[in-house]
Amino acid sequence: MLNSIFKFSLASLLAFQFLFVESTFAMQDKEAPAVAKQKEDESVEDQQQRILTNYAQLEQKLLALREFEKENNPARSKLLQRAYELSQERGTTDEMKRIVSLLTTGELRDAESNQKKVLSDMNRLLTLLQSEDRGKRIEDELKRNQEYLKEVERLLRIQKSLRGEAEGQGDTPRISKSQKQAAERAKQLADKIRDNEEQSKENADSSDQSKDGEDSKGEDSKGEGSKGEGKGKPGEPKTGKPSGGDSGDAESSPADEMNPVRKRVAAAEQKMRDAKKKLDQANRDESIEDMNAAIRELEAAKKELEEILRQLREEEVERTLSMLEGRFRKMMEREIKVRDQTAALNAVLPEQRRADFEIKAGKLSSEQSSIATEASRALLLLREDGSSVAFPQTVSEMKLDMEQVASRLATSKVGEMTIEIENDIIETLGYLADALAQAQKENEANRSRGKGKSGGGRPGESSLVGKIAEIRMLRSLQDRIFRRHSRYAKLLDDPDDPIGNTNDPDILSALQRLTAKQKQLTEITKEIVESLND
Repeated sequence: MLNSIFKFSLASLLAFQFLFVESTFAMQDKEAPAVAKQKEDESVEDQQQRILTNYAQLEQKLLALREFEKENNPARSKLLQRAYELSQERGTTDEMKRIVSLLTTGELRDAESNQKKVLSDMNRLLTLLQSEDRGKRIEDELKRNQEYLKEVERLLRIQKSLRGEAEGQGDTPRISKSQKQAAERAKQLADKIRDNEEQSKENADSSDQSKDGEDSKGEDSKGEGSKGEGKGKPGEPKTGKPSGGDSGDAESSPADEMNPVRKRVAAAEQKMRDAKKKLDQANRDESIEDMNAAIRELEAAKKELEEILRQLREEEVERTLSMLEGRFRKMMEREIKVRDQTAALNAVLPEQRRADFEIKAGKLSSEQSSIATEASRALLLLREDGSSVAFPQTVSEMKLDMEQVASRLATSKVGEMTIEIENDIIETLGYLADALAQAQKENEANRSRGKGKSGGGRPGESSLVGKIAEIRMLRSLQDRIFRRHSRYAKLLDDPDDPIGNTNDPDILSALQRLTAKQKQLTEITKEIVESLND
Protein backbone atom coordinates (compact mmCIF):
# COMPACT_ATOMS: atom_id res chain seq x y z
CA MET A 1 0.00 0.00 0.00
CA LEU A 2 2.71 2.49 1.01
CA ASN A 3 4.85 1.51 -1.95
CA SER A 4 1.85 2.16 -4.23
CA ILE A 5 1.59 5.67 -2.76
CA PHE A 6 5.26 6.26 -3.62
CA LYS A 7 4.69 5.10 -7.19
CA PHE A 8 1.64 7.37 -7.51
CA SER A 9 3.56 10.34 -6.07
CA LEU A 10 6.50 9.80 -8.39
CA ALA A 11 4.19 9.39 -11.39
CA SER A 12 2.52 12.69 -10.49
CA LEU A 13 5.88 14.44 -10.22
CA LEU A 14 6.83 12.98 -13.61
CA ALA A 15 3.69 14.44 -15.15
CA PHE A 16 4.40 17.89 -13.69
CA GLN A 17 8.05 17.72 -14.76
CA PHE A 18 7.00 16.88 -18.31
CA LEU A 19 4.73 19.92 -18.38
CA PHE A 20 7.65 22.11 -17.32
CA VAL A 21 9.82 20.76 -20.13
CA GLU A 22 7.09 21.87 -22.53
CA SER A 23 6.63 25.18 -20.73
CA THR A 24 10.34 25.98 -20.78
CA PHE A 25 10.45 25.31 -24.51
CA ALA A 26 7.39 27.49 -25.06
CA MET A 27 8.92 30.29 -23.00
CA GLN A 28 11.53 30.71 -25.70
CA ASP A 29 8.76 31.82 -28.08
CA LYS A 30 7.85 35.40 -27.25
CA GLU A 31 4.54 34.87 -29.08
CA ALA A 32 3.27 32.46 -26.37
CA PRO A 33 0.80 34.64 -24.40
CA ALA A 34 -0.67 31.74 -22.40
CA VAL A 35 2.72 30.83 -20.99
CA ALA A 36 3.52 34.50 -20.37
CA LYS A 37 0.31 34.85 -18.36
CA GLN A 38 1.27 31.75 -16.38
CA LYS A 39 4.58 33.44 -15.51
CA GLU A 40 2.69 36.49 -14.25
CA ASP A 41 0.61 34.33 -11.90
CA GLU A 42 3.41 32.04 -10.76
CA SER A 43 6.81 31.80 -12.39
CA VAL A 44 8.03 28.56 -13.92
CA GLU A 45 11.04 28.63 -11.60
CA ASP A 46 8.71 28.79 -8.57
CA GLN A 47 6.79 25.78 -9.84
CA GLN A 48 10.04 23.94 -10.53
CA GLN A 49 11.17 24.77 -6.99
CA ARG A 50 7.97 23.21 -5.66
CA ILE A 51 8.69 20.01 -7.60
CA LEU A 52 12.23 20.01 -6.20
CA THR A 53 10.89 20.31 -2.64
CA ASN A 54 8.37 17.50 -3.19
CA TYR A 55 10.99 15.25 -4.75
CA ALA A 56 13.44 15.83 -1.89
CA GLN A 57 10.68 14.89 0.56
CA LEU A 58 9.98 11.76 -1.49
CA GLU A 59 13.64 10.75 -1.24
CA GLN A 60 13.55 11.05 2.55
CA LYS A 61 10.34 9.05 2.72
CA LEU A 62 12.01 6.29 0.70
CA LEU A 63 14.58 6.00 3.49
CA ALA A 64 11.94 6.10 6.21
CA LEU A 65 9.84 3.40 4.57
CA ARG A 66 12.95 1.30 4.00
CA GLU A 67 13.51 1.21 7.78
CA PHE A 68 9.83 0.56 8.43
CA GLU A 69 9.76 -2.44 6.06
CA LYS A 70 13.00 -4.02 7.33
CA GLU A 71 11.27 -6.24 9.86
CA ASN A 72 8.22 -7.45 7.95
CA ASN A 73 9.20 -7.13 4.29
CA PRO A 74 12.99 -7.37 3.73
CA ALA A 75 12.60 -7.65 -0.05
CA ARG A 76 10.66 -4.39 -0.25
CA SER A 77 13.16 -2.74 2.09
CA LYS A 78 15.98 -3.70 -0.30
CA LEU A 79 13.97 -2.35 -3.24
CA LEU A 80 13.46 1.00 -1.52
CA GLN A 81 17.16 1.13 -0.63
CA ARG A 82 18.05 0.57 -4.30
CA ALA A 83 15.56 3.28 -5.33
CA TYR A 84 17.16 5.80 -2.95
CA GLU A 85 20.67 4.85 -4.08
CA LEU A 86 19.64 5.18 -7.74
CA SER A 87 18.32 8.69 -7.10
CA GLN A 88 21.56 9.62 -5.35
CA GLU A 89 23.74 8.11 -8.08
CA ARG A 90 21.88 10.02 -10.79
CA GLY A 91 22.04 13.25 -8.78
CA THR A 92 18.39 14.01 -9.54
CA THR A 93 17.94 16.50 -6.68
CA ASP A 94 21.09 18.42 -7.63
CA GLU A 95 19.97 18.42 -11.25
CA MET A 96 16.65 19.98 -10.22
CA LYS A 97 18.50 22.66 -8.27
CA ARG A 98 20.50 23.51 -11.38
CA ILE A 99 17.28 23.77 -13.38
CA VAL A 100 15.86 26.28 -10.89
CA SER A 101 19.06 28.31 -11.17
CA LEU A 102 19.01 28.20 -14.98
CA LEU A 103 15.37 29.26 -15.07
CA THR A 104 16.12 32.16 -12.72
CA THR A 105 18.92 33.44 -14.98
CA GLY A 106 16.84 32.91 -18.13
CA GLU A 107 19.01 30.14 -19.59
CA LEU A 108 15.99 28.34 -20.96
CA ARG A 109 17.66 26.12 -23.55
CA ASP A 110 20.03 24.59 -20.97
CA ALA A 111 17.14 24.28 -18.51
CA GLU A 112 15.12 22.33 -21.07
CA SER A 113 18.04 19.96 -21.72
CA ASN A 114 18.50 19.33 -17.99
CA GLN A 115 14.78 18.77 -17.53
CA LYS A 116 14.84 15.97 -20.09
CA LYS A 117 17.58 14.24 -18.10
CA VAL A 118 15.55 14.62 -14.90
CA LEU A 119 12.53 13.10 -16.66
CA SER A 120 14.65 10.14 -17.74
CA ASP A 121 16.01 9.65 -14.20
CA MET A 122 12.53 9.82 -12.68
CA ASN A 123 11.26 7.30 -15.23
CA ARG A 124 14.04 4.93 -14.18
CA LEU A 125 13.12 5.33 -10.55
CA LEU A 126 9.44 4.70 -11.27
CA THR A 127 10.33 1.58 -13.28
CA LEU A 128 12.40 0.29 -10.35
CA LEU A 129 9.56 0.86 -7.86
CA GLN A 130 7.13 -0.86 -10.21
CA SER A 131 9.41 -3.89 -10.43
CA GLU A 132 7.90 -5.12 -7.15
CA ASP A 133 4.85 -6.12 -9.22
CA ARG A 134 7.03 -7.87 -11.80
CA GLY A 135 6.45 -11.33 -10.29
CA LYS A 136 2.78 -11.37 -11.30
CA ARG A 137 3.61 -9.97 -14.73
CA ILE A 138 6.21 -12.69 -15.29
CA GLU A 139 3.64 -15.34 -14.40
CA ASP A 140 1.13 -13.83 -16.83
CA GLU A 141 3.72 -13.52 -19.61
CA LEU A 142 4.80 -17.13 -19.12
CA LYS A 143 1.22 -18.35 -19.48
CA ARG A 144 0.55 -16.24 -22.57
CA ASN A 145 3.74 -17.26 -24.35
CA GLN A 146 3.24 -20.92 -23.47
CA GLU A 147 -0.19 -20.70 -25.13
CA TYR A 148 1.35 -19.07 -28.20
CA LEU A 149 3.95 -21.84 -28.37
CA LYS A 150 1.30 -24.57 -28.23
CA GLU A 151 -0.62 -22.92 -31.07
CA VAL A 152 2.51 -22.47 -33.19
CA GLU A 153 3.33 -26.16 -32.69
CA ARG A 154 -0.23 -27.07 -33.77
CA LEU A 155 0.11 -24.92 -36.90
CA LEU A 156 3.44 -26.59 -37.66
CA ARG A 157 1.86 -30.05 -37.44
CA ILE A 158 -1.06 -28.96 -39.63
CA GLN A 159 1.20 -27.35 -42.26
CA LYS A 160 3.57 -30.30 -42.41
CA SER A 161 0.61 -32.63 -42.82
CA LEU A 162 -0.78 -30.52 -45.68
CA ARG A 163 2.63 -30.45 -47.35
CA GLY A 164 2.80 -34.24 -47.13
CA GLU A 165 -0.63 -34.54 -48.75
CA ALA A 166 0.36 -32.13 -51.51
CA GLU A 167 3.57 -34.06 -52.18
CA GLY A 168 1.58 -37.30 -52.20
CA GLN A 169 -0.80 -36.02 -54.88
CA GLY A 170 -3.75 -35.74 -52.49
CA ASP A 171 -7.13 -34.23 -53.30
CA THR A 172 -6.29 -30.64 -54.34
CA PRO A 173 -9.63 -28.94 -53.49
CA ARG A 174 -9.63 -30.47 -50.03
CA ILE A 175 -5.98 -29.50 -49.43
CA SER A 176 -6.79 -25.96 -50.61
CA LYS A 177 -9.70 -25.71 -48.20
CA SER A 178 -7.57 -26.98 -45.30
CA GLN A 179 -4.80 -24.58 -46.25
CA LYS A 180 -7.23 -21.65 -46.06
CA GLN A 181 -8.36 -22.81 -42.60
CA ALA A 182 -4.72 -23.02 -41.46
CA ALA A 183 -4.09 -19.47 -42.73
CA GLU A 184 -7.14 -18.20 -40.82
CA ARG A 185 -5.87 -19.93 -37.69
CA ALA A 186 -2.47 -18.27 -38.14
CA LYS A 187 -4.18 -14.89 -38.57
CA GLN A 188 -6.12 -15.39 -35.32
CA LEU A 189 -2.88 -16.14 -33.49
CA ALA A 190 -1.13 -13.10 -34.99
CA ASP A 191 -4.06 -10.88 -33.98
CA LYS A 192 -4.02 -12.30 -30.47
CA ILE A 193 -0.30 -11.61 -30.09
CA ARG A 194 -0.80 -8.08 -31.42
CA ASP A 195 -3.62 -7.35 -28.99
CA ASN A 196 -1.85 -8.84 -25.96
CA GLU A 197 1.76 -7.84 -26.55
CA GLU A 198 1.68 -4.66 -28.59
CA GLN A 199 -1.36 -2.55 -27.78
CA SER A 200 -0.77 -2.99 -24.06
CA LYS A 201 2.72 -1.49 -24.51
CA GLU A 202 1.74 1.79 -26.22
CA ASN A 203 1.70 3.88 -23.04
CA ALA A 204 4.88 2.32 -21.69
CA ASP A 205 6.70 2.94 -24.95
CA SER A 206 5.57 6.55 -25.12
CA SER A 207 7.03 7.12 -21.67
CA ASP A 208 10.25 5.44 -22.76
CA GLN A 209 10.68 8.12 -25.42
CA SER A 210 11.57 10.56 -22.65
CA LYS A 211 14.80 8.61 -22.26
CA ASP A 212 16.02 9.93 -25.61
CA GLY A 213 17.78 12.75 -23.79
CA GLU A 214 20.03 10.28 -21.99
CA ASP A 215 23.73 10.92 -22.50
CA SER A 216 25.64 8.41 -24.58
CA LYS A 217 27.18 6.85 -21.47
CA GLY A 218 23.82 5.86 -20.01
CA GLU A 219 22.83 2.24 -19.85
CA ASP A 220 19.87 2.76 -22.17
CA SER A 221 22.06 4.16 -24.93
CA LYS A 222 23.91 0.91 -25.46
CA GLY A 223 23.43 -0.61 -28.89
CA GLU A 224 20.23 -2.49 -29.56
CA GLY A 225 22.26 -5.35 -30.89
CA SER A 226 23.65 -6.22 -27.44
CA LYS A 227 22.44 -9.45 -25.98
CA GLY A 228 19.10 -9.18 -24.25
CA GLU A 229 18.81 -5.43 -24.86
CA GLY A 230 17.55 -5.07 -28.41
CA LYS A 231 14.49 -7.18 -27.84
CA GLY A 232 13.37 -5.40 -24.69
CA LYS A 233 11.66 -7.46 -22.03
CA PRO A 234 10.79 -11.04 -22.91
CA GLY A 235 7.58 -11.26 -24.88
CA GLU A 236 7.49 -7.55 -25.65
CA PRO A 237 7.92 -5.85 -29.03
CA LYS A 238 10.56 -3.24 -29.69
CA THR A 239 7.84 -0.64 -30.01
CA GLY A 240 4.23 -0.82 -29.01
CA LYS A 241 2.45 0.40 -32.11
CA PRO A 242 -0.07 -2.17 -33.25
CA SER A 243 -0.66 -2.73 -36.92
CA GLY A 244 -3.69 -3.91 -38.79
CA GLY A 245 -5.09 -7.37 -38.35
CA ASP A 246 -5.58 -8.23 -42.02
CA SER A 247 -3.59 -10.81 -43.88
CA GLY A 248 -1.18 -8.18 -45.14
CA ASP A 249 0.20 -7.33 -41.70
CA ALA A 250 3.66 -8.56 -42.59
CA GLU A 251 3.93 -6.07 -45.47
CA SER A 252 1.95 -3.15 -44.10
CA SER A 253 3.74 -2.91 -40.78
CA PRO A 254 7.39 -1.84 -40.43
CA ALA A 255 9.46 -4.75 -39.13
CA ASP A 256 10.66 -2.94 -36.05
CA GLU A 257 7.10 -2.05 -35.00
CA MET A 258 5.93 -5.65 -34.71
CA ASN A 259 6.34 -8.25 -32.04
CA PRO A 260 8.97 -10.63 -33.50
CA VAL A 261 6.77 -13.67 -32.99
CA ARG A 262 3.76 -12.00 -34.64
CA LYS A 263 6.01 -10.97 -37.52
CA ARG A 264 6.92 -14.64 -38.13
CA VAL A 265 3.35 -15.89 -37.75
CA ALA A 266 2.02 -13.17 -40.08
CA ALA A 267 4.66 -14.08 -42.67
CA ALA A 268 3.68 -17.76 -42.35
CA GLU A 269 0.02 -16.80 -42.82
CA GLN A 270 0.86 -14.96 -46.05
CA LYS A 271 2.79 -17.97 -47.37
CA MET A 272 -0.15 -20.21 -46.50
CA ARG A 273 -2.48 -17.97 -48.52
CA ASP A 274 0.01 -17.97 -51.41
CA ALA A 275 0.08 -21.79 -51.27
CA LYS A 276 -3.73 -21.95 -51.39
CA LYS A 277 -3.81 -19.58 -54.38
CA LYS A 278 -1.32 -21.74 -56.30
CA LEU A 279 -3.20 -24.89 -55.41
CA ASP A 280 -6.33 -23.30 -56.90
CA GLN A 281 -4.28 -22.55 -60.01
CA ALA A 282 -3.19 -26.21 -60.18
CA ASN A 283 0.42 -25.15 -59.57
CA ARG A 284 1.21 -27.83 -57.02
CA ASP A 285 5.03 -27.56 -57.08
CA GLU A 286 5.09 -23.83 -56.33
CA SER A 287 2.42 -24.29 -53.64
CA ILE A 288 4.71 -26.82 -51.92
CA GLU A 289 7.52 -24.23 -51.98
CA ASP A 290 5.21 -21.75 -50.22
CA MET A 291 4.24 -24.42 -47.68
CA ASN A 292 7.92 -24.99 -46.96
CA ALA A 293 8.39 -21.25 -46.51
CA ALA A 294 5.42 -21.16 -44.07
CA ILE A 295 6.96 -24.03 -42.11
CA ARG A 296 10.29 -22.17 -41.89
CA GLU A 297 8.53 -19.06 -40.55
CA LEU A 298 6.63 -21.10 -37.95
CA GLU A 299 9.81 -22.87 -36.85
CA ALA A 300 11.46 -19.46 -36.46
CA ALA A 301 8.45 -18.28 -34.39
CA LYS A 302 8.80 -21.39 -32.24
CA LYS A 303 12.47 -20.60 -31.57
CA GLU A 304 11.58 -17.00 -30.68
CA LEU A 305 8.98 -18.20 -28.19
CA GLU A 306 11.33 -20.76 -26.65
CA GLU A 307 13.91 -18.02 -26.13
CA ILE A 308 11.30 -15.69 -24.59
CA LEU A 309 10.17 -18.44 -22.23
CA ARG A 310 13.77 -19.19 -21.27
CA GLN A 311 14.41 -15.54 -20.44
CA LEU A 312 11.20 -15.27 -18.44
CA ARG A 313 12.03 -18.41 -16.49
CA GLU A 314 15.53 -17.11 -15.75
CA GLU A 315 14.06 -13.87 -14.44
CA GLU A 316 11.54 -15.82 -12.36
CA VAL A 317 14.37 -17.95 -10.93
CA GLU A 318 16.43 -14.86 -10.03
CA ARG A 319 13.50 -13.27 -8.24
CA THR A 320 12.79 -16.47 -6.32
CA LEU A 321 16.44 -16.92 -5.33
CA SER A 322 16.69 -13.34 -4.11
CA MET A 323 13.42 -13.55 -2.22
CA LEU A 324 14.35 -16.84 -0.53
CA GLU A 325 17.82 -15.61 0.40
CA GLY A 326 16.35 -12.51 2.08
CA ARG A 327 13.75 -14.61 3.88
CA PHE A 328 16.31 -17.08 5.23
CA ARG A 329 18.63 -14.31 6.44
CA LYS A 330 15.76 -12.61 8.25
CA MET A 331 14.74 -15.92 9.84
CA MET A 332 18.34 -16.46 10.95
CA GLU A 333 18.41 -13.06 12.69
CA ARG A 334 15.23 -13.97 14.57
CA GLU A 335 16.50 -17.45 15.42
CA ILE A 336 19.73 -16.02 16.88
CA LYS A 337 17.64 -13.83 19.20
CA VAL A 338 15.60 -16.87 20.29
CA ARG A 339 18.79 -18.87 20.93
CA ASP A 340 20.41 -16.05 22.93
CA GLN A 341 17.30 -15.56 25.06
CA THR A 342 17.03 -19.33 25.57
CA ALA A 343 20.63 -19.39 26.78
CA ALA A 344 19.89 -16.48 29.12
CA LEU A 345 16.96 -18.38 30.64
CA ASN A 346 19.06 -21.53 30.94
CA ALA A 347 21.68 -19.55 32.87
CA VAL A 348 19.14 -18.85 35.62
CA LEU A 349 19.61 -21.41 38.38
CA PRO A 350 16.53 -23.61 38.99
CA GLU A 351 16.09 -22.36 42.55
CA GLN A 352 16.11 -18.74 41.30
CA ARG A 353 13.48 -19.20 38.61
CA ARG A 354 10.35 -17.18 39.38
CA ALA A 355 6.79 -17.15 38.07
CA ASP A 356 7.71 -15.10 35.01
CA PHE A 357 10.22 -17.76 33.90
CA GLU A 358 7.53 -19.86 32.24
CA ILE A 359 5.96 -16.75 30.70
CA LYS A 360 9.28 -15.81 29.07
CA ALA A 361 9.79 -19.37 27.83
CA GLY A 362 6.24 -19.33 26.44
CA LYS A 363 6.92 -16.11 24.52
CA LEU A 364 10.04 -17.66 23.04
CA SER A 365 7.96 -20.68 22.03
CA SER A 366 5.50 -18.40 20.20
CA GLU A 367 8.34 -16.63 18.40
CA GLN A 368 9.84 -19.97 17.40
CA SER A 369 6.46 -21.10 16.04
CA SER A 370 6.26 -17.87 14.03
CA ILE A 371 9.69 -18.56 12.49
CA ALA A 372 8.53 -22.11 11.67
CA THR A 373 5.56 -20.59 9.82
CA GLU A 374 7.99 -18.53 7.71
CA ALA A 375 9.91 -21.74 6.98
CA SER A 376 6.65 -23.31 5.77
CA ARG A 377 6.15 -20.45 3.31
CA ALA A 378 9.69 -20.83 1.99
CA LEU A 379 9.15 -24.58 1.70
CA LEU A 380 5.99 -23.99 -0.33
CA LEU A 381 7.92 -21.82 -2.80
CA LEU A 382 10.60 -24.48 -3.20
CA ARG A 383 8.07 -27.26 -3.70
CA GLU A 384 6.07 -25.22 -6.21
CA ASP A 385 9.25 -24.71 -8.21
CA GLY A 386 9.83 -28.46 -8.20
CA SER A 387 13.37 -28.33 -9.68
CA SER A 388 15.27 -28.96 -6.43
CA VAL A 389 15.27 -32.02 -4.17
CA ALA A 390 17.90 -31.34 -1.50
CA PHE A 391 16.83 -27.77 -0.71
CA PRO A 392 13.17 -28.53 0.09
CA GLN A 393 14.23 -31.51 2.19
CA THR A 394 16.71 -29.36 4.11
CA VAL A 395 14.03 -26.75 4.82
CA SER A 396 11.54 -29.46 5.77
CA GLU A 397 13.96 -30.96 8.30
CA MET A 398 14.82 -27.53 9.65
CA LYS A 399 11.11 -26.77 10.09
CA LEU A 400 10.71 -29.97 12.14
CA ASP A 401 13.60 -28.83 14.32
CA MET A 402 11.90 -25.47 14.80
CA GLU A 403 8.68 -27.17 15.84
CA GLN A 404 10.60 -29.36 18.26
CA VAL A 405 12.23 -26.28 19.82
CA ALA A 406 8.85 -24.54 20.07
CA SER A 407 7.44 -27.60 21.84
CA ARG A 408 10.37 -27.78 24.27
CA LEU A 409 10.19 -24.06 25.06
CA ALA A 410 6.44 -24.35 25.66
CA THR A 411 7.26 -26.72 28.54
CA SER A 412 10.15 -24.50 29.75
CA LYS A 413 12.85 -26.91 28.56
CA VAL A 414 15.65 -24.42 27.98
CA GLY A 415 18.61 -26.76 28.54
CA GLU A 416 21.57 -27.73 26.37
CA MET A 417 19.50 -30.00 24.12
CA THR A 418 17.24 -27.11 23.11
CA ILE A 419 20.17 -24.76 22.57
CA GLU A 420 21.99 -27.36 20.46
CA ILE A 421 18.96 -27.72 18.17
CA GLU A 422 18.67 -23.92 17.91
CA ASN A 423 22.35 -23.75 16.91
CA ASP A 424 21.69 -26.31 14.19
CA ILE A 425 18.75 -24.24 12.91
CA ILE A 426 20.92 -21.10 12.78
CA GLU A 427 23.65 -22.94 10.93
CA THR A 428 21.17 -24.40 8.45
CA LEU A 429 19.60 -21.00 7.76
CA GLY A 430 23.02 -19.47 7.18
CA TYR A 431 24.01 -22.27 4.83
CA LEU A 432 20.76 -21.99 2.87
CA ALA A 433 21.12 -18.22 2.48
CA ASP A 434 24.76 -18.52 1.41
CA ALA A 435 23.94 -21.30 -1.07
CA LEU A 436 21.20 -19.20 -2.67
CA ALA A 437 23.50 -16.18 -2.85
CA GLN A 438 26.13 -18.36 -4.52
CA ALA A 439 23.55 -19.67 -6.98
CA GLN A 440 22.72 -16.08 -7.97
CA LYS A 441 26.41 -15.30 -8.54
CA GLU A 442 26.89 -18.43 -10.63
CA ASN A 443 23.81 -17.63 -12.73
CA GLU A 444 25.12 -14.12 -13.34
CA ALA A 445 28.57 -15.47 -14.26
CA ASN A 446 27.03 -17.97 -16.68
CA ARG A 447 25.02 -15.23 -18.37
CA SER A 448 28.09 -13.00 -18.71
CA ARG A 449 29.92 -15.92 -20.37
CA GLY A 450 26.99 -16.51 -22.70
CA LYS A 451 25.90 -19.75 -21.02
CA GLY A 452 22.45 -18.60 -20.04
CA LYS A 453 20.54 -21.00 -22.26
CA SER A 454 19.00 -23.97 -20.56
CA GLY A 455 20.10 -27.36 -21.78
CA GLY A 456 17.20 -29.71 -22.19
CA GLY A 457 13.76 -29.87 -20.68
CA ARG A 458 10.66 -28.08 -21.90
CA PRO A 459 11.00 -24.51 -23.17
CA GLY A 460 10.98 -22.03 -20.34
CA GLU A 461 12.17 -24.54 -17.77
CA SER A 462 15.25 -23.74 -15.71
CA SER A 463 16.43 -25.16 -12.40
CA LEU A 464 16.26 -22.94 -9.35
CA VAL A 465 19.68 -24.28 -8.33
CA GLY A 466 22.14 -26.42 -10.26
CA LYS A 467 23.12 -30.00 -9.56
CA ILE A 468 26.40 -28.89 -7.99
CA ALA A 469 24.48 -26.80 -5.46
CA GLU A 470 22.25 -29.81 -4.77
CA ILE A 471 25.29 -32.01 -4.10
CA ARG A 472 26.79 -29.35 -1.84
CA MET A 473 23.56 -29.29 0.12
CA LEU A 474 23.64 -33.09 0.45
CA ARG A 475 27.16 -32.89 1.83
CA SER A 476 26.05 -30.23 4.28
CA LEU A 477 23.09 -32.35 5.40
CA GLN A 478 25.36 -35.34 6.03
CA ASP A 479 27.84 -33.17 7.89
CA ARG A 480 25.10 -31.81 10.17
CA ILE A 481 23.83 -35.32 10.92
CA PHE A 482 27.35 -36.35 11.91
CA ARG A 483 27.93 -33.30 14.10
CA ARG A 484 24.55 -33.61 15.82
CA HIS A 485 25.27 -37.26 16.50
CA SER A 486 28.61 -36.22 18.04
CA ARG A 487 26.85 -33.66 20.25
CA TYR A 488 24.35 -36.24 21.47
CA ALA A 489 27.24 -38.56 22.36
CA LYS A 490 28.61 -35.89 24.68
CA LEU A 491 25.30 -35.81 26.54
CA LEU A 492 25.53 -39.49 27.49
CA ASP A 493 26.12 -40.42 31.11
CA ASP A 494 29.48 -41.85 30.00
CA PRO A 495 30.65 -40.18 26.76
CA ASP A 496 33.46 -42.75 26.42
CA ASP A 497 31.04 -45.69 26.52
CA PRO A 498 31.71 -47.51 23.16
CA ILE A 499 28.13 -48.78 23.01
CA GLY A 500 26.55 -45.48 24.00
CA ASN A 501 23.59 -46.82 25.97
CA THR A 502 21.23 -44.27 27.49
CA ASN A 503 17.86 -44.15 29.16
CA ASP A 504 17.37 -40.40 28.71
CA PRO A 505 14.05 -40.05 26.84
CA ASP A 506 15.15 -36.78 25.21
CA ILE A 507 18.30 -38.32 23.78
CA LEU A 508 16.47 -41.48 22.67
CA SER A 509 13.84 -39.39 20.87
CA ALA A 510 16.51 -37.23 19.26
CA LEU A 511 18.44 -40.28 18.03
CA GLN A 512 15.27 -41.72 16.47
CA ARG A 513 14.79 -38.46 14.58
CA LEU A 514 18.42 -38.56 13.49
CA THR A 515 17.94 -42.10 12.15
CA ALA A 516 14.93 -40.93 10.13
CA LYS A 517 16.97 -38.02 8.75
CA GLN A 518 19.74 -40.37 7.62
CA LYS A 519 17.23 -42.59 5.80
CA GLN A 520 15.68 -39.59 4.07
CA LEU A 521 19.10 -38.31 3.04
CA THR A 522 19.86 -41.69 1.48
CA GLU A 523 16.62 -41.51 -0.55
CA ILE A 524 17.35 -37.95 -1.71
CA THR A 525 20.85 -38.92 -2.79
CA LYS A 526 19.48 -41.86 -4.75
CA GLU A 527 16.93 -39.60 -6.48
CA ILE A 528 19.59 -37.06 -7.49
CA VAL A 529 21.92 -39.80 -8.79
CA GLU A 530 19.07 -41.19 -10.90
CA SER A 531 18.30 -37.74 -12.32
CA LEU A 532 21.97 -37.31 -13.29
CA ASN A 533 21.88 -40.64 -15.15
CA ASP A 534 18.74 -39.76 -17.11
